[in-house]
Amino acid sequence: MISSPTVPPPIVGIVSDPPPSQGVSTGDTLTITCTAVVSNCVDTPTTVDTRWTDRNSLRDAPRVTVTQVSTTPPYEVSVSISSLISSDTGTYECCAQIHSVGTPLVNDSDLVHNSIDISASLSVEVLVDYEVPCDYEYPSPPYYRPCTPISLRCEARGASGRVNYRWSSTNSASFVSGGTNMTVSTDMLTYLDGGLHTCCAHDAQGNRGCDRVEMVVKGMGLYIDDSEYISGAAVANNSIVVPRSSSCTNCKLDIYCCTDRAGLQMEFVFPDGIKKTTTNDYYNMEVERLTSTAKIRAFNHLSYYPQLYGLYCCNVGSPALTSSVAVYSSLPGPPRVYSSGFEINEDPDSDCIISIICSTSDSPPSKVKWCRNGVPITIDGTDYEAEQQVTDRRNLYYDNVLHVKNSEFAAGRHQFECKINNSRGSHAHTVETNVPVYNETVITSEGSEFSGERHVLTCTATLHEKLKNLLRFVRIEWVGPSGLSMTKENMIEVGGVTYSECGVSRTLTFDPLKTTHSGLYRCILSITKEELTPFFQREIRHDLFVITIGLFQLQFGPVSDSSTCAGDPVRVYRHHNETRPSSRLIHNKSYPYTTISVNNDVARFPVRSTTCIYRFQCRCI
Repeated sequence: MISSPTVPPPIVGIVSDPPPSQGVSTGDTLTITCTAVVSNCVDTPTTVDTRWTDRNSLRDAPRVTVTQVSTTPPYEVSVSISSLISSDTGTYECCAQIHSVGTPLVNDSDLVHNSIDISASLSVEVLVDYEVPCDYEYPSPPYYRPCTPISLRCEARGASGRVNYRWSSTNSASFVSGGTNMTVSTDMLTYLDGGLHTCCAHDAQGNRGCDRVEMVVKGMGLYIDDSEYISGAAVANNSIVVPRSSSCTNCKLDIYCCTDRAGLQMEFVFPDGIKKTTTNDYYNMEVERLTSTAKIRAFNHLSYYPQLYGLYCCNVGSPALTSSVAVYSSLPGPPRVYSSGFEINEDPDSDCIISIICSTSDSPPSKVKWCRNGVPITIDGTDYEAEQQVTDRRNLYYDNVLHVKNSEFAAGRHQFECKINNSRGSHAHTVETNVPVYNETVITSEGSEFSGERHVLTCTATLHEKLKNLLRFVRIEWVGPSGLSMTKENMIEVGGVTYSECGVSRTLTFDPLKTTHSGLYRCILSITKEELTPFFQREIRHDLFVITIGLFQLQFGPVSDSSTCAGDPVRVYRHHNETRPSSRLIHNKSYPYTTISVNNDVARFPVRSTTCIYRFQCRCI
């Protein structure tokens, strides 16, 4: 018996570009090539499979490219990793095995391995400092609020001697710097500052390294710039206190309002309730609209106008997001109470539908009274909850928060008023809320309202997201003028109306339309499952439509020809106006409820509106 020839194992080689002795830096591109050499003395058709052991960042598909360089001896496969980061350093391993064509690899114990160690010559780390915490801690990367002072610090570890740093950014030039600056910063973050910020460092020995941080700028915020203000003005927690020694006659203070994107409507609300959106002269102040920011500036003669002290709010978008800053005075004079700045936070998944914030400056804090649509609110813990928060460490700035928990009192348009009264002053401020209704019905009308013609009413429901998967518990029904529910089952009793339904739409078709169909039609949305009713019932809204069929009397004499038309049927045409020659047949002898003849000289026929100009013509048939 002749035994099969033994296939010798392949010889596996591995190299890298750049070579391990040179080292790599973050941001570079690394290419590693694995070569498998086999003996040519074997007659059996063979092949070599080479693959990488998943040790490092080879799963990061956007940065990793694996290429089969050669499919004939010698077999080669390479992997390229772009935009290296510090975690890409380490050991890379290639494994290969020779086997007959068409048969799978045997087992891992027969694999021939070779490895290479890639190390970075200089370790670099980028750190982020910000005065206001990011809006969300997850998902990664974190979100940073616009108008926030923020700095980026780069640290090179294992460096020798002098280290030079170079910053670069994908979008913004705010953080670009060179030389020995290891820290770059900006006083006012904008949405343009979002993206990747990279720091590269090299030391006196030629060692290089890079690292980067990704920033997502989201939301809105306000920023106070007192660089042109008098010395001694204290800025803390989005508030500024003017010192008693203020005697400046040309002081300037800029308040910036920033958003995460351009193109939204931006509106400033001053302490006395005045709203401004464009450049204006208001107590020597200007409002300037920038790309993604707006600012109030030039607070000239600030100490002369006590009306300027208080809370400044910025409303962005619709429904509006609101942020606020406070300007206070420590100058002699009676203290005042400021109430302004309502912030509406809509969260359908929360028990609290909206939260309204009434910001005040008063020490000790005064009690706040709330009204909705002019009616005092009773804080009972069921429909409403209230709390008071100290938002300034100097105890000058308070947030009185009203939580509206009952959706009936939150959905739609409402006016909420905050009232403060004490021995030193009083103030009231009103804000209008407009929270979208979760469940509602909308009626559309098509066709003519003339008797004898076709008219269609369609009711379409808009459902809360949580109800879309529970349609079997949703009832949408028409109720006619008599109060009768108009469904498939009782259309016979209604008479002359066809009912149809499709998804969340219910349609009534009047063909032909009759005078008996006049009246009020309501489309009502209701929840049939008792367990769901408490959550959704108060959010139910219904729409209504009124069908009105009118009659217009036309007195007419002999027609233009010689015939008297006595006893003959007559057709009546309507012209839309005196200059439009086209006419529409609106009456003929087939209408059973109307008789037109010369004997009574009266033609009675329906019209939709008497506000238009019509010209009528009678003809013999």
